[in-house]
Amino acid sequence: MLNKRFRISYVISIILILIVLVYIVFTQNSINRTPINVYNVYLKGKIIGVVKDKDEFEEYINKKEDAIKKKYGVDKVYMPNGVVIKKMTTYDRNVDSNYQVYRKIISLKQFTIKGCIISIKEEDKKSEKVKKIYALNKEVFDQALEELIKSFVDNEKYKDYMNSNQKEIVDTGNIIKYIDISQKLTYKNTYVSI
Repeated sequence: MLNKRFRISYVISIILILIVLVYIVFTQNSINRTPINVYNVYLKGKIIGVVKDKDEFEEYINKKEDAIKKKYGVDKVYMPNGVVIKKMTTYDRNVDSNYQVYRKIISLKQFTIKGCIISIKEEDKKSEKVKKIYALNKEVFDQALEELIKSFVDNEKYKDYMNSNQKEIVDTGNIIKYIDISQKLTYKNTYVSI
């Protein structure tokens, strides 16, 4: 009788354990069957990491790069050129930490800030050589160009020319008729690598 009770309790215990295991397996599978959105981070087409949230990752980078913001006097630091973040829906819950992906990026490329690229093309020459200058903004380059002009022209005469306030020549003297820069300048807003 005792042996029979032992067998029944043994069988009931095994059945209960199996029921609990089956319940755990099915609930785990149903949790893993819910798709989630993650963001793949690519550099030149090659995946370098997966982050949970794009905005959170970009804000993390912006906070980590305070030194760049102070050095260049900007409010925001952006991804390096060639880095693309794309949304993906998946069942895989494995994501990299923001720190891990950030470290991979800084080991491969430099971050960027908003700036301006100035292309200089000489119009007289037949060659298509174009020189490019990167600046924080157009005004910085324009100020440098103005300083260059002032090194060849008297400061007061330049101001008068710019304000269309040149004095008429009575006996002798000179005026500035026009200031010509022989190169063609084009400005384009872009993200400049630091």
